[in-house]
Amino acid sequence: MGKCRSCSMRTISSPTAPVAPTTATLYVFFCEIVTAPIIKSIPPNRKASMKSSQDHKAGHHLETKKSNIQNCPEDRRWNFDILNFMTKHFLLFAAGQDHPGFVSSVAKTLFDGRCNLEDSSMMRLGAEFGMFVIFTSNRAITTKSFDHLKKNSGISIYLREISARQARFTPAKRETYIVRAHGQDQPGIVYHLTQCLAKHGFNITDLSTHRTVQGRAPGYIVLLEGELLQKNRLKSLQKDLQLLAHRLETRINIDSVSAQSL
Repeated sequence: MGKCRSCSMRTISSPTAPVAPTTATLYVFFCEIVTAPIIKSIPPNRKASMKSSQDHKAGHHLETKKSNIQNCPEDRRWNFDILNFMTKHFLLFAAGQDHPGFVSSVAKTLFDGRCNLEDSSMMRLGAEFGMFVIFTSNRAITTKSFDHLKKNSGISIYLREISARQARFTPAKRETYIVRAHGQDQPGIVYHLTQCLAKHGFNITDLSTHRTVQGRAPGYIVLLEGELLQKNRLKSLQKDLQLLAHRLETRINIDSVSAQSL
């Protein structure tokens, strides 16, 4: 062992060349030779004041962070939700022949996978049954998790992951309207009606149809709900719906949901 002339630090002697001090050794030297005397020279009361100031800054930073989360707008607060960081959102569509236990079998699969149902819509169409489900899970969910439903009940599954914003329910910001159309069954009723609505900026949020077989001729009923993006176009929309009803020989009515609830 030998000593370095420049810093008086011990180095390992070698027959060929001396070994330079490492970064860790220089750091220890700096702490012991330079920093320690400065810390020792600080009065005890000053040390306590410095520690109190550091604790106050740390507490203030934590309170500021909490305040930012609480004051954050509702549509952006999910960015701060660390607990839900690993939660994934999924959209599931299941369809198959209608039978008792259809919903129960799908719900059991989701329950066994510790999934949480967020939103759903289910209905029977003819002899078939279909269900749309939005759910969340912290586990890895794939279509293989539902293979037994296809094998045992003939239920077809479509599954895809969606974002949290896509899964979130957004209340209507505009006035909602209900449109009813009923008359003799004929080709093109849904097409002509929805084309007229789209022309005036009417956004459909729900639609159902039903074909009746009572009476002299088959009838057809359309019931839909949606939002009118520009309320000042209501009168022109009503006028075009009246012209369409006359051309198709059907009855078409449009009413606001608020008026209907009264």
